Parts: sequence; C-alpha cells; structure tokens
Amino acid sequence: MKLFRYLLGLMLITLILLGCAQAKTVEAPILQEPTALATTTPTPTIEPLELDIIAPTPSPTMTPPPSPTPNWVSPSTEKFYENLNLNLSEYDDVISKLNLSKYATVVENATAFKQLSDDINASVLSAIDSAKECAVGLIDDVTIEFDEFSWKEIAALIRGLGANAKDALERNIFVSVSDDGCYSVSYSDFDEIIKYAPELELLTAKFSYAYLKTLYDEDGVQKEYTSYPLTEEYLATLANPVPGNHMKDGWYDGRSQGTRRHTGMDISGRYKTPLLATTDGIVVYMGEHETCGYYIVIEDAFGFEYHYYHLAEPNELHVGDEVKQNDVVGLMGKTGNATAIHLHIAIISPDYTYINPYEVYQMAGLTD
Repeated sequence: MKLFRYLLGLMLITLILLGCAQAKTVEAPILQEPTALATTTPTPTIEPLELDIIAPTPSPTMTPPPSPTPNWVSPSTEKFYENLNLNLSEYDDVISKLNLSKYATVVENATAFKQLSDDINASVLSAIDSAKECAVGLIDDVTIEFDEFSWKEIAALIRGLGANAKDALERNIFVSVSDDGCYSVSYSDFDEIIKYAPELELLTAKFSYAYLKTLYDEDGVQKEYTSYPLTEEYLATLANPVPGNHMKDGWYDGRSQGTRRHTGMDISGRYKTPLLATTDGIVVYMGEHETCGYYIVIEDAFGFEYHYYHLAEPNELHVGDEVKQNDVVGLMGKTGNATAIHLHIAIISPDYTYINPYEVYQMAGLTD
C-alpha cells in the first residue's frame, strides 16, 4: 500500500515537472522575414499612347481679334448737336413780314415756306456732315436716313410759335449713329414739338398743321377731299352729341370772307343745350380761344380727337379727366367768333388731318 502511494506520488511529481518543462519550451513565434511588398516591386512602365492626331492649322476664325475700334460714335453724336443750327433766315427776311392771321396768306406764300423748310433740312444735313468727320478713316460707306420737314409743318409752327419755332424744332431733332456708319435723324411728332408752347400758340400751330395737311399738297395746290376710311366696328362706338338736333353738312364751305374753308360741322340748338360725349375718351385740351371760344377736346382710345367749340361757359372738367360716352361735356353757346348759337364739332385723325364730321355721323347712322 505504501509502495502504491509512493509510486502514485512519484507519478504526480513527474507529470508536474513535465508540464513545467513543456511550458518553458514554448517559444515565442518566430517572426519570418517579411515578404517584399508590392510597392517595392517596380511598377511596370506604361508607355504613352501615340495618337495619330494632326494639330489643326490656324483658321481665320482662330486668329486673335483685332484691337477695338476707337469709340467714334459718341463723339460723332455730340458733334451733330454742337453743329445743329437751323437756318431761319427766310423767316427773318420774308415770312416775319407777312400777316399770317389768315390761312390764305400762308398758302399764297407757300413758296417761301418751302424755301424755309429746305433751309432747315439743309441745316440738319450740314450737322451730319460735321459729325461724319469723326468716322473718317474708320467707316467706308456712311449712310443717312432722314425724313425731311415739309413746308406745311414749318408753316404751322411759324404761324403758331413765331420766333419760338426754332428752339422748339431744335429740341425735338434727334440723331442715332450705328457702328456701321448709319446716321439716322428723326424728330418728335407734331404734338410733342408744340407740347410746351403757351395755349394760344399750341392750338394755332395744331389747327394750322391739320388744316394745311388736309387741304393742300406739297406744291401748295388745294386737293380734293378723300373720305377717311373708318371701320364699321369703329363707327359703332360713336353717339350723337346733340340728339334730336339738325346736323348741317357745311364741309369745305367758305369762311372768313372766303379766306379759309370750313373743316367741321355745325349743329344748331337752344342756348345751353347739353352737349354729350360722342365717345369714351380723355380730355386733352380745354380752355378759351379767340376763335373757338370756350372749347374742349376729347381724344378716344383710337387716337381721334373730337373738338367741341363755342361753349356757353367754362367747363368744369379738367385736362386728363376721363369721360364716358353720353357724359355732358359742355353747354351750347356762341363764344369765340360765332355769330349764332351752335356747336362746331371737328374731328382730327391720328395722322393729323381733318375728317368731315357729317360724313362720319352719317356712316354711323346718326344723322336725321
């Protein structure tokens, strides 16, 4: 028994010793020599592709643009205005001596007004010649666009504005110059030219231009009246200004001892008969005139002006007021150069000609 215990203890001691020895013999992992990384391996050299591309030869569009052309447009424009000096010598020497209160005198001297308009147009062209000097050597072909003034425009301005016509004209002549050398000269419409004139001068100029343009050609010869084309749609917008009263067709009748033609229509009636607006519109002129008496002018949406003259009293409306068809726009009277109670109604078209009112109302089915 003792022997058995001895042997068992010996075995245990042996096993313990063997375990310890085995633990001591466990060696740390051996670090192997690291294999060379891929980066250490020389990267294969990729030969560049040889593309069969031929460099383009420079074309004209690839040529660098030339240096900018000197800015001659603005100096040229400025030079035009500096040299614009309208020649009104004919007005000073001849026309100022005329009695222009009568249209007949204006027409009898149409030749003088034609000469004056020629001088004014020549002055504009002379200003362009001065302005063209800025383009010398830069532009090969200079062109001019210019609608010349007619003798009727000039005569109307002189008759209305007198010596102030020169300044009014010069303020309303404009030039534009393009890079390719086109000188385009324009001027304001007639209403704009006379816009800042005193009332009497403005109306005299306005009536004169419409009168001369309606009755006379470019040679100062009276022409036949041609009916103004109006559509049925437009005629349907009109109403009778004095319902129930007789309309008299006095178009082109002689007036002022035969020195002028009648460019309107008269409607007789009782004193202070209400006068109605023929159409919707805006009050553009009103006041008192030595010929028209108390008056009011209404412009419709199509640009036609309806003139009501010889009103009994000043109007309570104001310039800029809107009126509707059949609104009362005045009372019938005989102020101005009227010798009897009546309404003188005139119509001026957008292109500055008088239209026969009787014919207009007749086409609209409004005459008796």
